[in-house]
Amino acid sequence: MSLATLASEWPVLNALLDEALALPTSERQAWLRSLEQRAPDRHGTVLHLLALHERVEDDFLAVLPPLLRDALAEPVAAIGTRVGPYRLVQEIGQGGMSTVWRAEHIDDGARRAVALKLPRLTWGGRFVERLQRERSIVVGLAHPNIARFVDAGLDDAGRPWLATELVDGEPIDIHCTRRALPLRSRLELLVQVCDAVAHAHSRLVIHRDLKPANILVSPQGEVKLLDFGIAKLLEDGQAHETALTQAAGRALTPQFASPEQIRGESLGTACDVYAIGVVAFLLLTGDYPYRLRRGTAAELEDAIAHAPPRLGSEAAPEPALRHQLRGDLDAILAKALSKDVAGRYPGADALAQDLRRHMAGVPIEARPHSRLYVAQRFVHRHRAAVGTLAAVLVALGTGLGMAAWQASVATQQRRAAEQALERERAVKDMLVEILSVAVTADPARLREPDGFGVLLQEKFDQLERRFQGRPDEWLDLLEVISTRLPDYGDYVCSYVVGQRYLKLLQATHADPLRIGRARLTSARALMHLGYGPKARTILRGAILELPGTPAAAALRTQIDAELAKLPA
Repeated sequence: MSLATLASEWPVLNALLDEALALPTSERQAWLRSLEQRAPDRHGTVLHLLALHERVEDDFLAVLPPLLRDALAEPVAAIGTRVGPYRLVQEIGQGGMSTVWRAEHIDDGARRAVALKLPRLTWGGRFVERLQRERSIVVGLAHPNIARFVDAGLDDAGRPWLATELVDGEPIDIHCTRRALPLRSRLELLVQVCDAVAHAHSRLVIHRDLKPANILVSPQGEVKLLDFGIAKLLEDGQAHETALTQAAGRALTPQFASPEQIRGESLGTACDVYAIGVVAFLLLTGDYPYRLRRGTAAELEDAIAHAPPRLGSEAAPEPALRHQLRGDLDAILAKALSKDVAGRYPGADALAQDLRRHMAGVPIEARPHSRLYVAQRFVHRHRAAVGTLAAVLVALGTGLGMAAWQASVATQQRRAAEQALERERAVKDMLVEILSVAVTADPARLREPDGFGVLLQEKFDQLERRFQGRPDEWLDLLEVISTRLPDYGDYVCSYVVGQRYLKLLQATHADPLRIGRARLTSARALMHLGYGPKARTILRGAILELPGTPAAAALRTQIDAELAKLPA
């Protein structure tokens, strides 16, 4: 098959190749026989690609003296085998072409242990070039969060080996889950990952396969980045794939691959930024950025290339976590996962800086710096100082005021506190009443067309009568309830309440920003209910009604983000 024909068939062929490579060798022959029956026209091509996968690696300019290039026929490796100055102690991992062993230095009285990499299928050929390349890369990387190069060479039989620092740790996702780490601790680990990747980028190296399995964390919480086996040096900011590499299969892990990797394009540092974004999404939400129906490799690749990723706050399983992710972290993840390379952070260092800004409570670069946002960040950053200043001002004011004024202020404060408490009680009572409509209703009425919606409207007619003459309180309650109901998973009620709230806002000629936020809440409820076209109409109408003020810019950004999630 020609490269041109292969390119046109690549999405299907690549999905088949992924299926085959995911199978144990013992099961692959049965799978191939099945493929020959259901897709005979592709059977031969897949066989050819599998053969190429075993022997083809990316072209690379050797920077150290070449190792032995002749394939040897003795791939024997077992506990106790001597490899150079090391003795194999225990197998600790396997990759596509290599096995990693715990090994000890034979001539070292302290029994210094290393992680020693050996070929899994053959000792020579292309694997030698790969080991040589990896040695040349890791020798140039010296960072506390990157596994340190120790030694490399050939044993007495001419077999190549590579020894690196032995990392006592576990994959970063397992580390976070087992210890139930809080959000901030996970962010601190991600900053270490970014720092390590930024160091590699500064040495003109991109990793290209960042994933939790290649990011270990020690019991002390220190990150170690592993496996630069498929890393590439940058040339003019891009790492170029060869035609042979593109045809034979890409060295990547699909769940963490960037859109440009999926498309087989030239790669730069942005592909590592994207992979860190996926790792961050997984650590912060416990899920991946894309919601898949079938879970096939082809569907995943299509989603990475074309579908907008979810907001982290949408994927989070708990209301408290959703609240923590809204705002800054949603914006950071969205920027790291941008389909457009130009829309991502320019490098891992820029991503690390925004994570540090968020943890420090200062405005991040991924969000527009509106006055309200900057003020919120200032108050968050200086809670104690703002609280102290407020207390001082109150003390000065009361000290300089008259006794009657003091009494008036105390009365007003007490009344405000009572009103806030009453409002919270009213919200809770109304939420209980709303959520119990379906439970207490006559089943026959629920079976009528739009029966549940009619019952809800009747319930709100009753509730509205309680607030006759107090329209401002009624509006506030409707706003709180329409935005809280999604936390209970009740998007139908949220939409019904939101529509009533919106109509009342329009009837009272309320602030356009408040109307815009109400439209956004209703549209989100419709999106969760599967009414994308109607949600799009509401969102577009909201944009048209927004004023051209700086305060409206942030809301317009949120609306644009929701529109981007809807299919064209």
